[in-house]
Amino acid sequence: MGLHPSKFKISGSIRILIAILLLNLVWSCAEHETKISHHGDSKSHKFGEACMQCHVSGGRAEGNFVVAGSVVDSSNGAPFPNTTIHLFSELNGKGKEIATIEVDELGNFYTTADINLDQDIYPAIENASGQMNYMTIKLPTGNCNSCHGNTTRPIWA
Repeated sequence: MGLHPSKFKISGSIRILIAILLLNLVWSCAEHETKISHHGDSKSHKFGEACMQCHVSGGRAEGNFVVAGSVVDSSNGAPFPNTTIHLFSELNGKGKEIATIEVDELGNFYTTADINLDQDIYPAIENASGQMNYMTIKLPTGNCNSCHGNTTRPIWA
């Protein structure tokens, strides 16, 4: 004699509890979805502003950015789209490449990927022709525009 599903009755309050648990699971997964900028994408905004004033845990904007910023064309000061940010473990592109972040159509880059910022990270920017420009110090913060364009010159390509 086996148990038949029709013999089990679930009360309304238990159904509501199950629904709430399932919705929390879905929302939790959506919050941890990796978001990363891509060449040609035009979903970003607020070029040149410190992205992580809003894009942080508990912030006003979607996504908990780990590294984010904007790139300026050195010839005219305009946003420089479709370049690429590289993060290396050693100065001048030496060592292991930790991450690659594409700069979008609006000149912004961002990622929510799990990057350990406690390690030494040395950024570089690659323009469309493959020329690399290296930052001469290790990354002090992933919030690149908090310095670039404020206390130091913008990120140029």
